[in-house]
Formats: sequence, structure tokens, C-alpha cells
Amino acid sequence: MKIIDSKFNIETLNAIVIICLVSFLMFASFAAGFVLPLFLLVMTLSFLIAINYPRSGVYAIIFLTFVFERFFTLAPVIIGKDEYKIYPLDIILLAVFAGAIFQIFIKREVLLDILKESKYLLIFMALSAVHFFVDIFFNETNQLLAFSSFKYYVFYPLTYFTVLILFRKKDDVMRIFKFALAGALGIIFFIFYGVIFSGGLWTEFTPLSTSGIRILAFTHAFYLSMAVLTLWIWILYKKKKSFILNILVAIWIVGVVGSMMRHLWLGVLLSIGVTYFLVLNKYKYFFKEKVLKYGVFIAFIGIAVFYISLIAPHYTATSHITNNTVASMEERVGSFFSIDGDESFSWRELVWKKSLREYVENPFWGLGLGREIYIEKENYRDLIEVRDIHNSWLALFLQVGPIAFIFMVVFVFKSIKNIFKKRGEEWLNMAILILVINYFIVALFQPYLETNMLGIFFWIILGIAGVKNLESQKIQF
Repeated sequence: MKIIDSKFNIETLNAIVIICLVSFLMFASFAAGFVLPLFLLVMTLSFLIAINYPRSGVYAIIFLTFVFERFFTLAPVIIGKDEYKIYPLDIILLAVFAGAIFQIFIKREVLLDILKESKYLLIFMALSAVHFFVDIFFNETNQLLAFSSFKYYVFYPLTYFTVLILFRKKDDVMRIFKFALAGALGIIFFIFYGVIFSGGLWTEFTPLSTSGIRILAFTHAFYLSMAVLTLWIWILYKKKKSFILNILVAIWIVGVVGSMMRHLWLGVLLSIGVTYFLVLNKYKYFFKEKVLKYGVFIAFIGIAVFYISLIAPHYTATSHITNNTVASMEERVGSFFSIDGDESFSWRELVWKKSLREYVENPFWGLGLGREIYIEKENYRDLIEVRDIHNSWLALFLQVGPIAFIFMVVFVFKSIKNIFKKRGEEWLNMAILILVINYFIVALFQPYLETNMLGIFFWIILGIAGVKNLESQKIQF
């Protein structure tokens, strides 16, 4: 009997090989800094594997982004004193795109069926490309920022078409979720690290606007929020009563809460609330039962932390950690009800108002790609990139104008319209729908589409939605 006797095993094995290669590169970079020969060797091997097995490349991207986040997605090539924004994520993505094209036109192993709604995304990408070229040649703009925005609105959306083309079989789609689950399991290490050392690893990239500490980085917490919602819906539809799964979800929730990212809390809570109203009545009793159990668990943890903060001697490390935790939670939760004086809220208000005032001067074309706006208030002065105003939907609208923005919204709406109708048939339909809703909520508060390590999953999810839509149209898989 052959040890490797199926495409499933081959693609999984190659994904693991890419993960091991890039992980070694990441750890070597942490220990010794950027080493160009090692980078070229690892990325060349990963590129060759991904171009021959593009699905493996997608699996590897998901896991590596979950675990290494910015060190995989935003680590530049360094030659001497110069930095080149060629990221490991981009290199593997290029191989995946090339591999998909090769399988379509050369090997003819996959079908090239394009959904009707895909044309809206193509038009959006075309208009964004026109914006890019007009802005860099005829308008005053930062060309590097414009090119970066071009990547986010034209290059990364190609992931949607890649998923739509390559992942026609249910097993292939489920493997996406399995690699994401593996990545979410890996993030548990970061949760325990943050608890033990009174501060999360890599949390310094998103400092708090209030006092306190994070036990988990923002990006890791976002990945866990997607994992919580997905596993929650799977448990709900399968009516699973697994102790291990409940503990796993509880640990992930601790990580999301401990990230101190209020918009993630809001996204998860609203998404779970929407789930209750959208599921069939036969699931609602089980839903209430699970919510009650998780609520009791969270309340128990909260009471335990508060109690320890009261009885622990003030000079001990335990007292320091629990007091900081309680104070941070009080301040972060309280900020929902009183936004006056909160730096993040006041900053958003200032930047959004100034951006809209400048947009009114050219409402048809928009501000363009690569634009920066000057902000001044009392002792605060800064140049802010329009794409980084901490609201992806507003940033997109302001940059590309109303026409391109409408095509984007119509594409997303049509992508989930059929999924919405069939949400009661299969847990995966509901999971896709809730993940998209969660994206809409959280992207109101951070630059999700304008950050590759956050936006890449938006296009993967919509690609899976496209696969389900093709399936419902009875296209042969």
C-alpha cells in the first residue's frame, strides 16, 4: 500500500512542507535578523511547491498568517540599508495565482466558471486600476502609497477568483477550515504567553488608547474571533456537546477579550446575536443553552480575577496583574457608554470629519489612491493616510469614489444573497454569512481591507461563498 496515495495527502503534505520552510525562516529571522540567502532559498522552494500545488499554497498562507501575522505578511526584503516591500505572503500568492492559471489553461484540471456577481468585482478592480494610473500620473499623490492601495484593491481580490476556481470539492473547502483551526490552536500559545508574562507577544504594534495591558495581539484576536464564530455555528448545527470543544472556545474567548479590542468584542457579540435571529427554530433552544453556559464561564472567570485582586497582597506580582486586568476591563467597557475623553474615539471623529470635508471637493472621483490628509487640533498635528483612517468602508468610498464603491457593495451583497436564503440547509452557509457580517462590523473601526494580514481572509471567505453559489446552480464539480 502506498503511503501517499491520494491528492488529499499530497496537497496536505506540500502545505506542511511550505509551513515548515517558512516557519524556519521566521524563527531564523527572529534569532539572527534578515538573512537574504536563506530568504531566497526558502521562498524559491515555497514558490515552486505552491505553483505546482496551488491549493497547498492557500492552506499554508492561512496557517502562517494565523500564527506569524505581520512577520509573514509584512516582512520586507532587506538589502543593505534598503527595504523592498516584497513579502513572503505576496510571493506565495503569486505562485498560487500562476498555478491556478496553469491548471486552467494548460492541464485543464479545473473548470473556469465565473458567477454573474463576479463581474461586479471585476469592474471594481478595473476602476481601482484606472484610479491608480490616473492618480500617479496626473494627480499629486504618494506613489508608494498608491501602489500599496492598488495591491489591496486589485491584487489581493484575485484570491477570490483563485478560491472560486480551485476549491470546487467539499473536501478541499473543509481543508481550508482545518488549516485555520490548526492556526487558531497555535494561537493558544500566545494567550498563555500573555497571561504568564503580563503582556502579549507582538502587542506593541497596536498600543492601547486607555491604560492597561493586552494579553493577545489585535491580529491574533481577530483570527480567534473568526474561529469562535465558525466553531460556534458548527457546534450549534451539529448539536455537539463536547467538553473539549467548549473548553477550546472558552480559551479563544479569553484571548479575544484579553486583546482589549473593543470593536472585536462588538463584532463577536453582534454576530452571535444575528445568528440567533437567523437560525431555524429547532436550533434556538440549544443556542440559548450554550450561551448560558459560556456566560456562566465568563462570569466565573471575571469574579475569580476580581476576588484575587482584592485578597492578594498589593506588593505581589499576582496583585499587580489582577489589578491591571480589572482596571483595564473597567475602563474599556466603560468607554462604550462614555466616549468623551477616549483618544481613539476622538481621533476617529477628527479624521473622519476632515476626510469627508476634503472629499466634498471632488465627490465624483474621490480623494484618489495614495492620498494623505493633514490633521491639526490643539497640540496634535499629523499627516494621515486616507486608507488608514480606521474605517475600511469609509476609506474605500473616499478613495475610489461612489461608482467603484457601489460595484464593490453590490458584489458582496449578491455573493451572500443566495447564502442567506440557504442558511438553514448547512452549517457552512451560516458560517460564511456570519463571517461576512462580522467583517462588515469590525471593518467600521480598523483598516481591514487595507491590511493584507486582515483582508486576505475577506477574499477567501467570499471565494468560498462563490463556490457554494456555484454548487447551488448545479454546476458539475
